[in-house]
Amino acid sequence: LYKGIIFMSTLNEILTKKDYSKKRLITKTNDPLNSGKPVWIKCLFVICIILAAMGDQKLLNSLFGALPKAISIGTIAIAFFYGIYIGDYKSLKKISAPIIMYISLMAFIMIYSLIIWVLGFTELSSIIRGGSKLTFQMIAILVAISGVYLFGKESIKLFLIAFCVCNALIMIIEMPRFGFAASISSLIHSIVTFGDAKGYARTLEIHDLTFIMGQFSIYYLLFAPKDTAEHRKERRYGIAASVFFFVVGMKRIAIFALVFTILLGWLIKDRKNTYRIVMGIGITMTVLAFLFIYTVRSGSFMNMLETFGVDTMGRTSAWDMASEYYDFSPTFLGRGFESVDAIVKEWVVQGRAKKALPLHNDYLKMFIELGFYGFTIWVVAQYIIYPIIWKKTYSSKTACMYMCIFIYMSFTYMTDNTAFLYWSTVALRLLPMAFASGEEKEEPVLKWRPPTGKEMEYRIQELCNG
Repeated sequence: LYKGIIFMSTLNEILTKKDYSKKRLITKTNDPLNSGKPVWIKCLFVICIILAAMGDQKLLNSLFGALPKAISIGTIAIAFFYGIYIGDYKSLKKISAPIIMYISLMAFIMIYSLIIWVLGFTELSSIIRGGSKLTFQMIAILVAISGVYLFGKESIKLFLIAFCVCNALIMIIEMPRFGFAASISSLIHSIVTFGDAKGYARTLEIHDLTFIMGQFSIYYLLFAPKDTAEHRKERRYGIAASVFFFVVGMKRIAIFALVFTILLGWLIKDRKNTYRIVMGIGITMTVLAFLFIYTVRSGSFMNMLETFGVDTMGRTSAWDMASEYYDFSPTFLGRGFESVDAIVKEWVVQGRAKKALPLHNDYLKMFIELGFYGFTIWVVAQYIIYPIIWKKTYSSKTACMYMCIFIYMSFTYMTDNTAFLYWSTVALRLLPMAFASGEEKEEPVLKWRPPTGKEMEYRIQELCNG
């Protein structure tokens, strides 16, 4: 009788419903407002970002160029020495996957360009220029990594505070030149006319500091936590600040990109099949990137812009001149990173252009520099491989957030030179990585299935032997 009771009890355990599926997922979220770091560390970090970003003010930028951005290295030093002091390797391990994928892409661009430079007997000056640009990109990535390593999800708030203070200081510094009334009038005129910036409003049109506000707007509008009163308060402030300075900067392509991305993110972020949609978008954008290069090469894109009366401010003529430097073919291997800058300078010497201005088309620029195969890897890595890594390492929501922000930036790549802008690089790396730092890896919820015959036989034999 005793053995019979034990047998029935064990049989009941065997037949108990358990969920073995991998379809339904659970995500645990940590408190994004509690990083536990001393206030003085946060203040010092924010001050470094403010001082570095102030270099984008037009007068300072004309005097010192990119030099003030070197101050942001201070954030890397803070993270390095504080990390050694407290020995926090767990936080670094948590973000190891995005660190590897960010650095790997930069390493690929460097190695691929070196091969092109060696085979093409490129001048040393061009190699130095390309290496310097990649070095700045690596610093930008390390700045983002340092923020997330130190403060986790709170780094988003700290970076936004720094950029808002910087924008506010620039507004205050520029206002005495034009007067208070004239400044306000100029700002209102720019907003009402959708970008006819003159006087005071023109001095606030700082590309890099405007584009990043769009990225922060996407995060706070779509993905910022709102579980508690403190979360909702931070979200409201984040939306108000990022949208305000985004509108003040007034970049028309960025406004269109932001509206489109907000609508797209709102439609897909809470769906059950979000990850599949994200991958579908990534594959579609990869195909469209090549289609865009083809239409620019053939002149179809320029004709379309003329048909709709879009003022490209001379961009299309530069794209047309660049057509003699590349072929839309698998045999085109590229000219090396930053070679487009040398090409533009040649145009000035030849009298074909008055100033050595950027090409204002990052897709075309990267195709010319990396060639067919390098461009393919650059596009596939960011549209397909990155979302896969975000999903496998963290969650579908992280992959969705990354794709939304990158789609927004992708629109600006068509008519601007934002792919390698310093602060745009920092924000694009920072936001998904910081968001992911507060997410636990998705774990499957088990779904019931009946035990197999072998499982039943094994359990019964085990019981009898016992």
